[in-house]
Amino acid sequence: DLMVHLGGKTTLSGFQENLAGLSPGEEKEFEIVYPQEYDEPRLAGRTVQFRAALKAVRRKEVPALDDDFAKDLGDYQGLEELREAARRWLQAEREFMAQQTAKQELVANLVEAHDFAVPEAYVDRQIEINVRQRLLDLASQGVDPRSVRLDWDEIRKAQREGAVRDVKASLILGRIAEREAIEVTQEEMDRELQRLARQQGEPLPALSARLEKEGALGRIASRIRTDKTLTFLFERARKVAPETSIQD
Repeated sequence: DLMVHLGGKTTLSGFQENLAGLSPGEEKEFEIVYPQEYDEPRLAGRTVQFRAALKAVRRKEVPALDDDFAKDLGDYQGLEELREAARRWLQAEREFMAQQTAKQELVANLVEAHDFAVPEAYVDRQIEINVRQRLLDLASQGVDPRSVRLDWDEIRKAQREGAVRDVKASLILGRIAEREAIEVTQEEMDRELQRLARQQGEPLPALSARLEKEGALGRIASRIRTDKTLTFLFERARKVAPETSIQD
């Protein structure tokens, strides 16, 4: 029951070449060579044998861009109102991405301006957190984390520099939060847990109990506090427009 979008940007050319022209009910065996940089590690650089049975062929039909289309999408009076809502959404998205970039640069400048040693235990812990997050990402893509072989020595060498930066940033932001009395309210925790429950499709009580058992509530609170501290710094930072040149 796999849907393959022929001509799609993310569809490997091997699928398109072998499935195009088949009729429903026909079967075909073929090989796919996955690129070395493929997102899923267990398939990257490998040659996989497929046996496909075509069930149906569908054509994507784009609806007419009119008032009826706009009304079907939501509480819009017409197409112009939908377009205006889309413009506002795109503008908000651009502003959000620009703020995220500015916050990352702000943190990088803070880390660069404060040179201090960090305990190796902190660095090891950060590497462990980063690797665990990567394994969770793989699991969400259907990859069994137990099938991924990890060379901890190589991982530590490859990720140490980034982990040191992450630890320094965390310590600096934590110190700023203490000085500015930035704390996480229960309302903010409840709102974040509700968001996670909706995202993961899990009842809120069950999610809260599981996160508490895993000791993750503290990490969530720390992340919220970090986000609040970054927002505090961003709002008080001196904004400088990028230099532009005008050609006659």
